[in-house]
Amino acid sequence: GPKIDDAKIKELVKGKRFGEVQSQLKEIDGINDANTKFWPFWVQTVPNDVKKITIEFKIKNESGK
Repeated sequence: GPKIDDAKIKELVKGKRFGEVQSQLKEIDGINDANTKFWPFWVQTVPNDVKKITIEFKIKNESGK
């Protein structure tokens, strides 16, 4: 699979809004889709503290599952 550094991803997205995160992540080679969740629901930007950011990778096989 692709080699994606979660520490670099956190630095890339910190302080950004939903749309910015989605578009920047999809530009990275090997990322087909990005799902961004904010908690609590009224939060609209990624925290500036990378310790508060969680990255989860899901790898799909060739059949798309």
